[in-house]
Amino acid sequence: MSKPCRRPARAAIQELRSEKKRQEKALNAKLRATGQVPHSAASLPNRGSALATVDEEQEAREDAVSKQMRLLRKELPTLLARREPIPDPRDPRKRRHKLTSLLLYGLLMFVFPFSSRRETHRELSRPQFMANLQLLFPEIDTLPHTDTLFRLLRDIDLDHLEQAHIDLVKPIRLLLDGLYANGPVMQCCRDYHWPFMIVLQDQDLSTVWQEFNALHALKPQIRQQPWGKRRQHFTWVNDIDYAFGSNGRPHLKLHVVVCEESWARIDEQARTVTETSRHAWLSRQPLSQDHVHERCNLGARHRRGIEAGFLVEKHQGYHYEHAFALDWNAMQGDHLLMRLAHGFNTLARFTRQLRRLYQELGVRGAIAFIRNSCAAPWLDPVRMRVLLAEPFLLQLE
Repeated sequence: MSKPCRRPARAAIQELRSEKKRQEKALNAKLRATGQVPHSAASLPNRGSALATVDEEQEAREDAVSKQMRLLRKELPTLLARREPIPDPRDPRKRRHKLTSLLLYGLLMFVFPFSSRRETHRELSRPQFMANLQLLFPEIDTLPHTDTLFRLLRDIDLDHLEQAHIDLVKPIRLLLDGLYANGPVMQCCRDYHWPFMIVLQDQDLSTVWQEFNALHALKPQIRQQPWGKRRQHFTWVNDIDYAFGSNGRPHLKLHVVVCEESWARIDEQARTVTETSRHAWLSRQPLSQDHVHERCNLGARHRRGIEAGFLVEKHQGYHYEHAFALDWNAMQGDHLLMRLAHGFNTLARFTRQLRRLYQELGVRGAIAFIRNSCAAPWLDPVRMRVLLAEPFLLQLE
């Protein structure tokens, strides 16, 4: 004889889901009433174009292209005008294109993410696209073939391209797992003047924890704040002396911050439960009321976001999984150019001038909007020269 099914009926499941949604809505309303704003991913607007006429569309396209390219031209000197010029491995007697033009061409291959070298050459060699590129970048006098770029990346010293990427993203702040909470790693970071935020586990660096607890009891430094749905309580101690090595002679000054937080959520049974968590980090720089939120919430907590950058390049338009080259050196060069282009597009996404465009169209939509504007006769040369001549102040929001 079979046992009766214990699974709730479909109507009961639907009622439980509806009750959970009602409870979540009530909880969010309560949080907003107390000044807390629940974090939620903004969805793209589900509406038609806000542009009413062809002239408005042309103006919008010219404005978007000019801002994106002014950003590129502001940051490109890290690649095109370095203090130590990148050595050109090509035979001087056979050079038809300048080194900077080739590197710029390779960068644009990923700024306007093309799926392959063939597509890049097919699209960029169209007369209208080529004319617009020469308008935007006079450095490109003639269009090279992607095979020419491949041969350059095959033979070039990639350390210079990697340094250009480092120059672009300075200042560097290392966000490291608790595995790296040890003296030699932190000493290396200090020698290279790298700021860091390293996860500090309860069982690691016992002497540091002892001094943290003792100093915090004498002179507590505290900050309490709401962050999204969470109530946070920060405590920190600066200038903790840490000795390491077999003889204990090497010394470091460390700064420790602990974040304890709590938040309410609705469980699967539509009940309100309170969750808690605790995080601790080591910092190379002293902490204060002005910096603790930025370094912990906006920096250290996004350590896992490092992997998200590779996922974006794999699945959101950069075609990272495509073999742009089969030579190992050229493959690394393509990846470095892709990372540079990804960095440029990320800067554009968060600049004050282009943030609204990216919010309205999404990241891939905004990049496609700018790329399609360059591929068609939307750009008036006279107006574009005026727009491109305006200074560009990089302001991130």
